[in-house]
Amino acid sequence: MDSRLARAMAASSAVLLAVCGVADAHAQPKAPGEQQTKTYAAPGTFTFKVPDGVTKISVAAVGGGGGGGGGGGAYTPAFTKGGGGGGGGSAGAVVSCDLDVTSGSALNLSVGIGGKGGGGGTGGWIPTAGGEGGGGVKSTVDVDGSRKVSADWAFGGEGAYRGSYGGYGGKAQGIGEARKSECDGSNPTLLDGRKGKDGGNGDSNRGGWGGGRGFSPRTLGTCDLAGQGGEGGKGGDVADGPSNDGWKGVDGQPGCIVLAYTTNSA
Repeated sequence: MDSRLARAMAASSAVLLAVCGVADAHAQPKAPGEQQTKTYAAPGTFTFKVPDGVTKISVAAVGGGGGGGGGGGAYTPAFTKGGGGGGGGSAGAVVSCDLDVTSGSALNLSVGIGGKGGGGGTGGWIPTAGGEGGGGVKSTVDVDGSRKVSADWAFGGEGAYRGSYGGYGGKAQGIGEARKSECDGSNPTLLDGRKGKDGGNGDSNRGGWGGGRGFSPRTLGTCDLAGQGGEGGKGGDVADGPSNDGWKGVDGQPGCIVLAYTTNSA
């Protein structure tokens, strides 16, 4: 057979196979889409535009943790007593689910701040109690103006009593609650934050230790501290000088939002 005729017949066969929808046996399969992750770890508001071809986004969020309560000041007259330790701040709730989205839609995100630690009380003849830790702020996601995700915030720890009032430690307070949170998508998970620890009582020698922070029930990628509470401040000691004062409570950790989705390949 003439070589030119053979080439022409081969080309015609290829066109016919393509028209009939028969794939070339040597054609490469379409590559899978690329997994993308966006992490919002700083408190504030953000906008995320859904990329072309993306129809589902996995969302995980944690609310802001509560600040630790301040330690109470020591009472330093003849009958001395150290101040109590502040209560530890509790942790924010954690939620996750898969949201159905449309390319070009806007996700408005708000990452909650952590609560401020309470101030330490002053020691001396007229000591003062420690300040209460501030509560955190919830983290939320709205899709085209409709609330879809909300992770509840946690309370701060109580400030501790001053030495002249017994030097009792401050109590840890409320957690970020799953029942006050939402994740309006498929495969939802809603978890309570963990409660902080109560502060210790002061005694005739020294102030009570601050209560431990509440930990998050789940870490979100690189946001390993997100939503945790702050430790309570130590109570003032009975020795003369600045050590009479209670310590400030530690600030609670801010929340975090993580988005995960798969883009279409070219």
